[in-house]
Amino acid sequence: MSFVVVSQIIEVKLVSTSRNIFFENTHQTLRFCKVFLLPCVAVFVKKLFMPFLIFLSCKCVFWAFCKVLRIKYLMITAKFGGTAMTAQNLGCLKEILTQNHRCVVVSAVGKEHPSDAKTTDLLIAHYNGANVWKQIEEKYKRLVQVNGVRVDVEKLLFDAKRRSLKNGLAYCMSLGEELSAKIAAAFLNCAYVEAESCIRFDNRGLQWKATKRNLQSAFSGLKLGVVGGFYGGLENGRQVFSRGGGDVSGAICAVATGSSLYENFTDVNGVCTANPKIVPFAQTVPSLSYNEMYLLAKNGAEVLHPDAVKIAQRRGVAIRVANYINTNAPSTIISNCPSGKRFLSATQKQMGENVVTTLLHTIPWETLQRYLLQLFEILQNNAIANETLWCKADGKCVQMCTKHSVLSTVYDVFCKANDDYC
Repeated sequence: MSFVVVSQIIEVKLVSTSRNIFFENTHQTLRFCKVFLLPCVAVFVKKLFMPFLIFLSCKCVFWAFCKVLRIKYLMITAKFGGTAMTAQNLGCLKEILTQNHRCVVVSAVGKEHPSDAKTTDLLIAHYNGANVWKQIEEKYKRLVQVNGVRVDVEKLLFDAKRRSLKNGLAYCMSLGEELSAKIAAAFLNCAYVEAESCIRFDNRGLQWKATKRNLQSAFSGLKLGVVGGFYGGLENGRQVFSRGGGDVSGAICAVATGSSLYENFTDVNGVCTANPKIVPFAQTVPSLSYNEMYLLAKNGAEVLHPDAVKIAQRRGVAIRVANYINTNAPSTIISNCPSGKRFLSATQKQMGENVVTTLLHTIPWETLQRYLLQLFEILQNNAIANETLWCKADGKCVQMCTKHSVLSTVYDVFCKANDDYC
């Protein structure tokens, strides 16, 4: 065999051997990666990067959730009473309203001083023939001038007077809220929403489905809208709620617009343990349940209309009663959660020639009996016990009918006996 042939054979064998070694090494490398390296990398990624990926995913979900909440749920409806709509107080609206407020409900201009008359009372007198329209004009002209509102108030008043005597008493009574809403909308530079076309009535009362549909349509796409409280529309005119019905309009708008909170701004610090005009040192109740607030509203607490409480309760809309003058003052939250206080509040209501005093409490029966005995001893010493017509205790409620007011006495006995506030 020649040398050339031998060298070729040796070369072929070397190449074959090197290939076998290469493939064998490659197989071992792949096996090494599969058995050892990949599990190590997986553990490394799991330990180091997985928490970061979970955190990033949670952050994205939370951000999206917050956006949905902000758009759909964190909406607020605010209602401002008559004193808030006076010339000296209108500026509070701009200080209170935030980007979360979507609907504002306003009342007619209220009393500017103790001897002043409410606009609604003046409108009733005007409808009955009294010469009081000039007083109404002065209220709204002053409201516009003091606050620099860019609106033709002369035109508004002329149009309102022209319609005031043509469509019935309810229509005339509603003009105060209509004027207030139009001026407030111009003041806030937002949309005016006509309550007559949104809140609808028929012979049976409020048409809830039509009202909800109308309000949702009216507020669709609006950042902020102003509605006049207290009234709505009939087929041939207008219908008003009972006095204080602006609260009811506010609750209706809060539910219809999908608000999670209904704020009712008044001139007192929320719901107090007694009427602060009679008991100067009455304290604010931090929280009440819907049922507790309803009992108080039905028995003389004028801070909120009882029907407004029921509307909000049926749809689970929380209510906040606050002071528009001092937004940092204590306020009251009304929800499904009962108050933890033993003494909640004492109210009084005029019933003909007599006065009915109502006490709302969570005091145990044995302790309550002791307080009642103490109360009657004080009334006996003040010669009031003989004037007491009846007294009854039922669950959380104690009611007493007398010929004269005993609210201060009841407050002193029950509040000072419980250290919740005093």
